[in-house]
Formats: sequence, C-alpha cells, structure tokens
Amino acid sequence: MKFPSFIRNDHGKLSVFGFDLKLLISIILATTTTGIFLFSYTRSDVKKLKGKDPPDDDATDKGDKTPKTTNSTPDTTPPPVPKSAESSASTEKSDKVKAFHKQIEDADKRGKAFFKAKEYLKAAACFTEALDLIEESTPQSTTSSAGATLNPSVKRQVITLTNNRGAMYEKAEGGVSNTDGVSVYADLALVDCDRVLELDVGHSKARLRKLRILESC
Repeated sequence: MKFPSFIRNDHGKLSVFGFDLKLLISIILATTTTGIFLFSYTRSDVKKLKGKDPPDDDATDKGDKTPKTTNSTPDTTPPPVPKSAESSASTEKSDKVKAFHKQIEDADKRGKAFFKAKEYLKAAACFTEALDLIEESTPQSTTSSAGATLNPSVKRQVITLTNNRGAMYEKAEGGVSNTDGVSVYADLALVDCDRVLELDVGHSKARLRKLRILESC
C-alpha cells in the first residue's frame, strides 16, 4: 500500500492531495469530536429511557375528577372490642361477684356470732339479710318450685341460711301468739322448714324441726 506523499505548495506549506495539512487535521479532529459527543449523548438518552417506569393508572387519571362509583355494600360489622376493654370489663365483673359473696359471708358470720351469744332473733335477722342479698341477685324466687333450677352453689346457700333462720325462730322465746295460741316465731320456723323441704325433700334437720314444732302445738 502506497501512502500519499507530503509536498509543499507554492507558499511553502505542507499539503496532501492539494489540501493544506493543518486545515485537513483540524477538520478531522472537529469531525471526530462531534461524533464522540453525539455518540455519548445518544447512549445517555437510551439509559434514561430504560430507567423510567411505566406510568401508574392513577397518574393517567389525574385529569379526571369524576368520583368512581362502586357497587359494594357498606360494611356493617361492628369494630372489634379492644382487648384492654374486654379485660377491664371482666375484672370489674369479677370484683362485683367477690364483693357480693363477701357481703353474704359477713352476714352469715354475724348470724352465727349472735347464735353463740343466744341472741336468736338478731341471728335470724342476719340470716334474713343474707337471703335478701341472694334473692336480689337471682331472678328466680326461692320460695317456689322454680328454686329447684337455681345454681347448685346458690341453692346450697339458700337451704343452709333458711334452715339456720328456722332454727333461730324455733329457739326464740316469747312473741305474740296467733289465733291458735301458737307463737309467731313457731309459725315462722314452720315456714322456713317448708321452704327448705321444697328445695331439698330429704333434708333431715328441717323434717325433724317441723315435727317438733307441730307436736308442741
């Protein structure tokens, strides 16, 4: 391969194929620089386009301000009760139950204390107080056959308290006699015996007490 020879023109400058060498080199450099710049700019735009995510559906709807309608029915489910509220309600209920049982126990203890002191009517009043507390908290009547459906623990309390009160009435002395000449306290003792036997037919103490009172009349 034969390379072109450099010659000097009439002005003493180097030339190739009749072109000024310096001018030719300037043109080549300018063309190369422009090409490199265009190539770099094109690659940068391609990378930017590749890095962009497709627009969201909401972005295309920004101009549309018409509210979207749905056919779903409203949710009527009540919000869940916080656990802290449930725990608080449970604790409050438990405290009330404890206070209720303590009132009954206190009345029963006072009644037994009066019994030991032979103050039978005061003891009977304490047992009545305990029975009234149970009756107020129980929708069923303890003086009818419906009492047989009472909670077992409550039923035992009613039987014990009623039997103890009947024993106090039996031991009480004096009192106004009824038209048959029988003490009012004896009548009250008979009523309590019947209540106990209604809840517990086989209650031996109530049966014996009723028999003693009837024989003494």
